[in-house]
This record gives sequence, structure tokens and C-alpha cells, in this order.
Amino acid sequence: TNTIKAFKINLLAQTQDSKNLDVKISSDIDRKLYDAINKLFSSKVNEAKEKIKQKVNELAQAKVKEIEKSLQGKKDELLKQVKENIGLTNDFSKQIEKAIKSK
Repeated sequence: TNTIKAFKINLLAQTQDSKNLDVKISSDIDRKLYDAINKLFSSKVNEAKEKIKQKVNELAQAKVKEIEKSLQGKKDELLKQVKENIGLTNDFSKQIEKAIKSK
């Protein structure tokens, strides 16, 4: 990846006699690669989480609007029924008053 600017390589060469050479190589490139890949995937995961969060919010807002519209319709219907019942009650009250006055 282009985020790795430098890494260490250690080379140790030893001999106990002139015939056998013991060579050991170590490096921190594996740690650097791990960190770079982890950082890359973390940012991609965070991007995906943010997109999912936005989509869920959009869906939730749409559902809330749908529910509000439905509730408003039911509220209007109930208010209409209440007004009709108030009208009927007023009519009954007038009829009762007329019946009382006529007796």
C-alpha cells in the first residue's frame, strides 16, 4: 500500500567457523502491512455503516410520515363522528325541550 513509507529489515550473519554461516533475517513489514490493511478496512466499514445509518434514517422518516398521515386521517374521521354525535345530542336536547314545553 502507499501508506507504508518505511520498514525495518534486520540481518544477522554469524559464523563459528569458516565453513558454516548462520543468517537470520527479520522485518517489521508484516506489522506495517497489518496496520495499513486494518486502517483501510476500518475506513471502508465506517463508510458502509454511515451509508446504512443514512438509509435506515430515510426509511424510518418515510414510515413516520406514512403513520402520521394515517393517524391524521383517523383523527379527522373521529372528529367528524364527534361533531355528528354533538349534532345528534343537540337535536335530542331540542326535542326534549319541546316535549317538556308542550306538556
